[in-house]
This record gives sequence, structure tokens and C-alpha cells, in this order.
Amino acid sequence: MNKLIILIIASLFLLKDMIFANTENDTYINTNNITYDEKKNIVVLSENSKINIGTTNILIDQGIIDYNNDKIEILGNFYLYQNENILSGVDLTGDTNLNNFNASKVSFIYINKLKIDSKILKKKRR
Repeated sequence: MNKLIILIIASLFLLKDMIFANTENDTYINTNNITYDEKKNIVVLSENSKINIGTTNILIDQGIIDYNNDKIEILGNFYLYQNENILSGVDLTGDTNLNNFNASKVSFIYINKLKIDSKILKKKRR
């Protein structure tokens, strides 16, 4: 139970900057292969894609960004870096600003001082 409470507190520290940094919601993508469906406003990303949203950088195996439905889905491993905080895990799904998301097999390092490993991470903005 204590581990869960620490994980929630640590994730709030990591994500508070991300929440405030995404006021304009500019997204930059670096990938070898990208598919864009203009009618549905969906971006499909190939392996080893990099996404930059404000001060947040994400390296992913594969992913889908659905702007019309405000949804991001990362398939496989992901590595999220923001300031001195690192979050890695598997199969992240959430909104495009990452205000609300779920991920599995998460490892979180907060300013090189706190490390938490968890089977599941659920982040909900209130």
C-alpha cells in the first residue's frame, strides 16, 4: 500500500510540469515511417518513433495518435523523459496531453532520488 501511495505522489510531481507545458498542445514527431489519415485525423507511428509534446519527450515502439478523439495509444515499450524525471513501461493509453493515462510494467525515477517499480500505473487528472 505504501508503494502505491509513493507511486501516485511521484507521478503527480512528474506530470504536473507536463500538464502546464501542454497549453498549446504542439506535437513534434520524428519517425522512419508515418501514416496520416486526414479524414479521421489519426497518425500511426512505426517502431522507434520519437514524440515531443512541450518539455516531454517520448520514445516508443509503435503508436497511434487520434486527435479527433483526444487519444494516444503506445503499443509496446515506451520511455518518457521530462526534465530530470524518467518514466518507462509498456502499453500506454491516454489522452493526447497525457493528463489521464494507464500503463503497465512501469519504472519511475524522480530526479535521480526516488525509484519506483509497479505493475500498473493509472494517472487521472482531477
